[in-house]
Amino acid sequence: PPTKKIIEFATQFDRVLVIEEGEPYLEKTVKSIMFNEKINTEIVGKEEGILPRWGELSPILVAKVINKFIGSPVSIINTLSRDLIDIRLPKRLIAMCPGCPHRATGYALKMAVRRTGVKVTYHGDIGCYALVGQPPLSMRDTSGAMGSSIGIAIGVAKSNPNVKPIALIGDSTFFHAGLPALANASYHRADIVVVVFDNRTTAMTGFQPHPGEELDPEKVARALGARFVKTYDPYNVKEGIRIFHEALKTPGPVVIVAKHPCTLKEIREKGIEKIYSIDGDKCINCRLCIDHFGCPAIYVGEDDKPVIDPVLCTGCGVCAEICPVNAIKEVPLKR
Repeated sequence: PPTKKIIEFATQFDRVLVIEEGEPYLEKTVKSIMFNEKINTEIVGKEEGILPRWGELSPILVAKVINKFIGSPVSIINTLSRDLIDIRLPKRLIAMCPGCPHRATGYALKMAVRRTGVKVTYHGDIGCYALVGQPPLSMRDTSGAMGSSIGIAIGVAKSNPNVKPIALIGDSTFFHAGLPALANASYHRADIVVVVFDNRTTAMTGFQPHPGEELDPEKVARALGARFVKTYDPYNVKEGIRIFHEALKTPGPVVIVAKHPCTLKEIREKGIEKIYSIDGDKCINCRLCIDHFGCPAIYVGEDDKPVIDPVLCTGCGVCAEICPVNAIKEVPLKR
């Protein structure tokens, strides 16, 4: 935690109220800092029962808590804007980050499935890659616990030979719980495709390290008996479509490793070097970038055509690759 900032802030007051969703993680951390630094500022929050440890923190609830904390005889709720309290936010689906390699992997896989005409089922589990189950990709028939995707795919393959089950699993999950299932798939010659969404870290829970930093998932998959194994960079969509096309036509178990660093991690380490823009004159408004690819950095502009938000664009360039009329071009960043 930013210990110095916490100390600088807390030492200005006799009491500090910590407001946070979920469990009192921040509250406990701040209390520990106060204790270690022998600072007498009182820290209060969920552990004292001022805030509930369940449910969401609405504006009205937080206003009541603050009112009680400061001991004000005047209700803060009455001073809040009624428009703020009654506001109805537009519905927004959970989405992968702009530039996420998993979106490109899902797109290439879905395009390959359409071109081959193979009847498939998608089986996922827990991780960033689970969001390929959300529209517009909508690649999810089952979703279970960490590492369950491969086992479920094996069961589906054995019970229904008319479909080609596809197991979607992340790199950290692959090493955590996917290896026994892959060995089982090889032993039973299960006709499945395993897609390892390898973003080089455990991104969903905070970039924790995992064995994939030292072990190559492709070599591990081969050692466990996979009959067809290939690795590619998701940002190369055309190569991805070609590889998935071949994988879908090959008897399983097949393992495809889509390997590219998490965009957020890559930006932290290297920054953003370029972004992209859509040429409105060239754009034919096919909406492929919005309706099928679904990058959150692309939205519909005032002229009813797609526009790239320069603030959200990470410069991955996948949208430019899939644009059928080359209307999306690179824009160098001004230094």
